[in-house]
Amino acid sequence: MKKIKEFAVLCGTSSKTLRFYDRIGLLEAEYTDPENGYRYYSDGQKNQYEVISMFKEIGFTLDEIKTGILGAEEEEVLEILKKRAAELDRARTLCRAQIGEYEKRIRRKSAPGNGEVAVQRIPEEGKIILTDGTETRVFLCQGEALDACADAMEEMFSARKYLNLSFTDLEETEADRSVMTQVTEGTLDELLNADWESMFGEGTENVRTLAVLIRIPRGLQMNMTDVRGYTDTILARLQAVFPESCHVLWGGILDETRRESAKICVMGIA
Repeated sequence: MKKIKEFAVLCGTSSKTLRFYDRIGLLEAEYTDPENGYRYYSDGQKNQYEVISMFKEIGFTLDEIKTGILGAEEEEVLEILKKRAAELDRARTLCRAQIGEYEKRIRRKSAPGNGEVAVQRIPEEGKIILTDGTETRVFLCQGEALDACADAMEEMFSARKYLNLSFTDLEETEADRSVMTQVTEGTLDELLNADWESMFGEGTENVRTLAVLIRIPRGLQMNMTDVRGYTDTILARLQAVFPESCHVLWGGILDETRRESAKICVMGIA
């Protein structure tokens, strides 16, 4: 039998921890002297302490260990471990996705090409040229749609801090890239029920980057919860039109204007 201090050294823990475990019935002393209250532990209890420590490190609470693991049948413990392993796998996947997202955000901040963006229109060649003084991107857009596309791009880049939009998202390619845009204004109900698929027509399957800018006037007096719910619905409707694999950038702005209509600017880059 070992005194509590000796057993604590054997387990690599503290006497305070052992007293707490004893008090909550997680790891009770083998013997407690009724006269002085001194606790004594057997060498065999070290294995029980190691089991508690292992499950605690995996992420189980002390209550879960006490009520669901210690004393349970091996088959039950196996199922508990399988369930926790699946939960950890999902958490790891989500964590990796967030790491990638934040790495992209940091690259955007430090990358060249985040200055003021100039939009040049060359209708005779069916081209729109974007430049920030450091880098240039060329996009193809034919006919009457060219001016509308250029207007949309100007609006997008003027508000790109809300979208995290930079030239990093408009990667250099050997060939010029095509662009499609749609700017729609109306009441919230009109925009929620808009037929986006008909608006964009063919070509959406090739889009690799989708940017969505949603302007909601303060005059509508919506709180941020309502704004988020509205933007989530709009994004869901739009993403159903474009490939699941495309990179989505979006931002919602409470517009200072007093108009009562909302405005949505969508840009798809193939």
